[in-house]
Amino acid sequence: MIRPRLFFQSLAIKVVDPLFLNRHPGHLLTAVIRGMGPLLRNLQPNDRWSLPAFAADWALIVNQPSPPLQGSAKSIFIFTCYRGQFTLDLIASLLLAWRGHWVVLGYFPKLRSPIKEPLRDSPGAQAYLHRILDPIEALTGGRVSCVDLTEHIGRAPVRDVAFLTRQIRSDVILKVHKERLDLDDPEVHSAFIYYEQVATRAQSAAWSWFETTSRRFDLCLIANGASFEAAQFLHVAKARGIPVTTFEKFAFAKARTITHGAAFFNFDDLDVLLADGGRIGLNQPRIRRELVDRAWRLLSQRHKSSGSAWGWQYQKNTRSLREDELLQCLNIKSNGFVLVCPNVPFDAGYDGWLAIFPSMRDWLTRTVEYLLRHTDMQVVVRAHPAECRPTFDREKVTDVLAEAGIASPNLVIIPGDSDINTYDLMPLCSFAAVFASTTGVEIAMHEKPVIAGASVYYSRCGLTVPVTDADTYFQQLDRLVTGEQFDCERKAEDAAIIYALFHYYLQWPYPYDKPSQVAALPPKSLGQSPRVAEYIRTLDSLAMTQSEFREALPELIDLSKDYWT
Repeated sequence: MIRPRLFFQSLAIKVVDPLFLNRHPGHLLTAVIRGMGPLLRNLQPNDRWSLPAFAADWALIVNQPSPPLQGSAKSIFIFTCYRGQFTLDLIASLLLAWRGHWVVLGYFPKLRSPIKEPLRDSPGAQAYLHRILDPIEALTGGRVSCVDLTEHIGRAPVRDVAFLTRQIRSDVILKVHKERLDLDDPEVHSAFIYYEQVATRAQSAAWSWFETTSRRFDLCLIANGASFEAAQFLHVAKARGIPVTTFEKFAFAKARTITHGAAFFNFDDLDVLLADGGRIGLNQPRIRRELVDRAWRLLSQRHKSSGSAWGWQYQKNTRSLREDELLQCLNIKSNGFVLVCPNVPFDAGYDGWLAIFPSMRDWLTRTVEYLLRHTDMQVVVRAHPAECRPTFDREKVTDVLAEAGIASPNLVIIPGDSDINTYDLMPLCSFAAVFASTTGVEIAMHEKPVIAGASVYYSRCGLTVPVTDADTYFQQLDRLVTGEQFDCERKAEDAAIIYALFHYYLQWPYPYDKPSQVAALPPKSLGQSPRVAEYIRTLDSLAMTQSEFREALPELIDLSKDYWT
């Protein structure tokens, strides 16, 4: 039987939310929605129309008692725009104010998706957001203020054209869902024009804001920071010498991965843990054994698509085939094949990864072609299982290789929707070539050499064959092809420890992923709940600079503790 609250939430999503796809409440309707707050707060918040019912209620947490702060109280700038993210960042601002910080939430009045049509916002978005966000400063006693950054657009010139150009390309790839960008394609051409405007306006506004504001910020906190306007604000904040912290959903549900000092995908916090590991017991044999055991339990969950903590599960066939069944199915030989694991093509365009190859497409075609020419070994390309999700399938690995004219009896392509379990292939390969996929760490755990085509975190940690550019990549690939031995046993233990650190201890519990979770436990209730203790550590880490995070490491991370059950 469906509970009444869930029934009305579902009804509102189907009936009310669509009414505001292309409009926002005006003055009168905003007042009505605000007055109906006690009733509407039983629904899931939708930042396109129902924020008037929620914002003042969420702000109540700021006046509640808060446990002692780990670190120092700061003046924090948070940048936000786009649907969904507005709600999450407003709540994050209020939670950080509750912890004792002073927060400025800077925003562009955008409540569309950054990549889904229609891209341009509905008329009235700016006025609607002003009606909701302008009162926040008074409601929080000045702890949180909200600033529309639109007036800063065009007030300062773009000062880093090279970064702007690279970022535009990355943003276009995310929009059109493919790496091959043909400017004769009207869709691609239009996307370049649009995202050039987005990036130019954002970088101009960022320079103007940080140069003219009277506020001195101790920290710039941005969700993701690797794409669209957020990337420009992060880049300018760093150029201005403001410490930065980024965060994003990544591996676990109801968790955030935090990166102090860089864009989210850099994962620099892992470097801090490894460099300062002695301070948290990482050099103790017992701790290392426990981390290795935890890593293999986590990998088993990924293998079997089990475990409640993981945010996504990709493997279809959770029943492992026997070795002989798998080899016969693919007509391959154990230790006689190279396993190639690409990312989803369009999802590999993060600029920070592209120091070795200009794109994943370039890496894939050149790697497979080289292997087929220089070895008699079979080459097994396992397409990323997410490649077959709706809208993710515009550029598949099979198409990329076919367009490059790459074919051979020694080439085996396992499509994304195959029932073959990727994890069954790992212990059977001779070595593996990956781009930036997590499989790089997991294959290394199986004592197999791994070479990566991207400047990814686990390469930086020494888990892969060392590579600096495309030339050294193919030199090292040649060494692998000729059977040169690498110290894989030691790397396997290191890989397991890094896997546990990254996929367990650097997954910070956070209360909200979805609007339904906000409805179930609104901020004012969270502050009064015993469950809030789970999230205090996360909130305090979010508000730290990289140096503060390093200093507080022993208090923030206990390697003998179970943070996830």
